[in-house]
Parts: sequence; C-alpha cells; structure tokens
Amino acid sequence: MDSIEQMFQYYSSEEEIPDKLRSQAKALIRQAVCNPTTSIELLELIATNSESDILKCIAENPNCSACLLVKLSQNGSPEVRQAVCDNPNVPEEVMRQLAIDEDADVRYCLAENHNLPIAILNQLIDDDNPYVSHRALQTRKRLRQTGKASDLRIFRWFNGDTGRVSGEDF
Repeated sequence: MDSIEQMFQYYSSEEEIPDKLRSQAKALIRQAVCNPTTSIELLELIATNSESDILKCIAENPNCSACLLVKLSQNGSPEVRQAVCDNPNVPEEVMRQLAIDEDADVRYCLAENHNLPIAILNQLIDDDNPYVSHRALQTRKRLRQTGKASDLRIFRWFNGDTGRVSGEDF
C-alpha cells in the first residue's frame, strides 16, 4: 500500500486489515491523525471506523472540521470528548453541550479552555463539582491577568448584549 488513503479504500475497517499488516497500519493511521497537515477528508474517513485512542488523536488535530468535532463530542468515550474540548475549531454549541456533560473530567477539561464564551465559563464556575468550578475560576483569573477579559467585555458590547456587565462577569 502506497498511502493510508489507499488502505482505507481497500479495507472498510481496521478489523478487515490482515494481522500481518495491522500493526503497520495502526502506526500509519496514528501518524496521519497526529499530523496537523492531514486533510479533513482523510480525518473523516479514518474516524468512521476507528477505536477511541485514534478518535482522541483526531479530535486533537487542529485540522479537524467543526462537523467532525460535533460527531466526536457525542462519542461514548470521555477521553474523546475531553480532546474535543481543546480543539480550536470546536463550535460554541458543542461547548455548551460539553459544559453539561455527565463526566466531570470532560467539564474540567472544558473549563481549561481560554477560548470559552464568558457565559459558558460562568456556568462552569457554578458547576456542582468543586474541581470543575475551581478550574473555571482559575481560567477566568488568567483571562483577567492577560487582558483578555477586557476583550470579552468589548465583544459582548459589540454583539448587542445590553445586560449589565460587572467585574464579576470576568
């Protein structure tokens, strides 16, 4: 096989790959999904029939599409959903869903994301899990220190949010 694309065109799933080639194929797949230049199409193709360790790598890939991140955010593996939390392409509606995920580790991972909308960050500050809440508070503190909090205030103003903004919002 000359490329991973050819391998996936020939075999419809990892399980169909002969045992002799399976370890080589897994290494090739892992290399492809960890490469930030791997095409969106190939990431989507690999995601259709892969195990959670490969899906986690796909979710971490900065070239992963928002559409694929939506699918991965619904995966049964908390590790895959945690990886989605860190991706810069994760859509806001996925962030909202992950903020109420049943797994506290997923919410904790999301609370570390410095690109969270302030409303979601505030929701995580009020989380019942003290670790999630503390992590969200730390993220808000870091945003204040780096000056990103003022950017968030301006962003809210330009988007027509007329609600009262106080220092506690940030």
